[in-house]
Amino acid sequence: MASSEPTTSITAFARLVPTVDQTISGNLVFVQKDGSVTISLELTGAAPNSTHGFHLHGFGDTSDNKGANMFGHFNPTGVPHGCPEAGQNSPIQLKTGFHLGDLGSITADESGSVKQSWISTELSLDDASAKGFVLGRGVIVHSAVDDCTTQPTGNSGARLAQGVITTGEGNAFTVKNVATSSKDNAIAVFDGKVVSGTVIAKKAAASDDFAFLYNLTGLPESTDFVVGVNGYTGGKECKDQLFNIKSDAKGAAAGSSSASGFAPGLASILGQTLLIEKADCKPFATSPIGARNATLDAAPAPPATASPVPPSSGGSATTSATGTEATTAGKSTKSYAQDPRTLLSETPRQASVGASLMLVIGAALLLL
Repeated sequence: MASSEPTTSITAFARLVPTVDQTISGNLVFVQKDGSVTISLELTGAAPNSTHGFHLHGFGDTSDNKGANMFGHFNPTGVPHGCPEAGQNSPIQLKTGFHLGDLGSITADESGSVKQSWISTELSLDDASAKGFVLGRGVIVHSAVDDCTTQPTGNSGARLAQGVITTGEGNAFTVKNVATSSKDNAIAVFDGKVVSGTVIAKKAAASDDFAFLYNLTGLPESTDFVVGVNGYTGGKECKDQLFNIKSDAKGAAAGSSSASGFAPGLASILGQTLLIEKADCKPFATSPIGARNATLDAAPAPPATASPVPPSSGGSATTSATGTEATTAGKSTKSYAQDPRTLLSETPRQASVGASLMLVIGAALLLL
């Protein structure tokens, strides 16, 4: 349940940016007050009068430019997919018994803009022990309407825009119960406007120090930097300092570090802002910190910006570590497990099926 304090409100945000070759962008605002969270959306860039599935997702990892690393819907309670009741006036009351990330569908007006709001009594912005703690989770705009029945995604199609739920720089507030351990990592993705690349935070147990993996390009050459988190005040050179890095002669920095003496749970940094600062302690580049699948250990290279080859009209299928995506006559759909860790356990089964098919084909050729 959300915090029940009667007189205070806290706010979080998600800036939605287009995935590769798409045009939808906008902002999502979360306001927690009096035991509930109100969610307000404003989007532009959609096709006129188009309808799109719209969901909160389990991870806030924007390192894939098609949104694949956001994985499945935010579903900490392990229940089936569904939709809030259609035809309600705004704000729409989100139902219990479905994914906490099931917001249903949104419809653009004739200009391609969307305004919609929801209200939930199960989400929380400030209690890390709550199942609905949503800081650091992801937001996805899909290409197709949510049919509200197909499991586990509503058959909502490709991912057209993605974002991370964050407190926003300079808007830090106290998160309760951060000693709770987490199976997941955290990631900050720098989009190339100033710096490109990623910084990953890992924590095996709540009492451990943070371990950081970083892979960055676009920094000023041969320069010392402080890496910090907004709201943290235990640093030495800069109050928000966690660790130091130094760029090489090409403006790149890659490696690992730790933050000794900084040992709250991982939730203490989810949804906060990672800061790369010069010696004056002023931010040089910033990125929201999102939840990330713990099975992905390495710090990925800076996100690729090349456009994908468009599929043929006959359709195709591709398989990746995040699931199988089928494209038929230009329409893309993808199946995502609710817990992406199950994807790893499916890999041997898929390999076994493929091997069996090869044996059958081979035996048939021998009979010819």
